[in-house]
Amino acid sequence: MPKEADDLSEKYDSELWRYFKGQKVRALVGLQVRTERGDELARELVEEESITDLYMVTGDVDILMMVEADDLQKLSDYIIKKIAKIDGVLKTKSMLILTSYKENDRVILNIPEE
Repeated sequence: MPKEADDLSEKYDSELWRYFKGQKVRALVGLQVRTERGDELARELVEEESITDLYMVTGDVDILMMVEADDLQKLSDYIIKKIAKIDGVLKTKSMLILTSYKENDRVILNIPEE
């Protein structure tokens, strides 16, 4: 990767850490899993308190879940040190929730019209 990309990535990462400092965080986390372990993994994951929603999906991930944590460091540790190490999890893909506009058919934030 070119040095400029590394610099941009580091700047972006540090901005994210500042943005979320001291805040509860939520992320959509996709898991690629060994197919034969899908249901078994789901049975394990539904017991996790930090996971609020859990789905088997189609696409580039097999399982999609909503994860909540007290702060970004705890979220990172939870995904890297616990979820990613579960037998059968091949890869994780995390997307931090920046803004919620609508949840459970309820508008959270009105979007101003231009």
